[in-house]
Amino acid sequence: MPESHPSPAWPSAPVLILCFLAPPLGLLAWVLGSAAQRATYLRSWWVRTGLTLLVLGSAPLVAIIAAAKVGLWPDPNPNPIGPGMLFFFAGVLATGCLAIGAVWVWLELRQPAA
Repeated sequence: MPESHPSPAWPSAPVLILCFLAPPLGLLAWVLGSAAQRATYLRSWWVRTGLTLLVLGSAPLVAIIAAAKVGLWPDPNPNPIGPGMLFFFAGVLATGCLAIGAVWVWLELRQPAA
């Protein structure tokens, strides 16, 4: 017997506003905020790739900032250009992957079960 998924509604207004003003946060809110279909979203290759890029791209910059804050970094006021650029470009790619994955899964969930 095929599984019946309720047709997902449009994302809420705050999530849609966040998708335009702060795309990575809005897309994360869309994917992680939909409790009923969260597992379906997280099974998507696009969504998993976007989340992985977001974590791996931001980890070096966050580690340098945290190390400088507690005094483990030689410069108390670092200017990490390389990790900052990695964060930016990984964030752009992650946003694209999350957008494709979120819309793709949402469209698949809206199709009637055959």
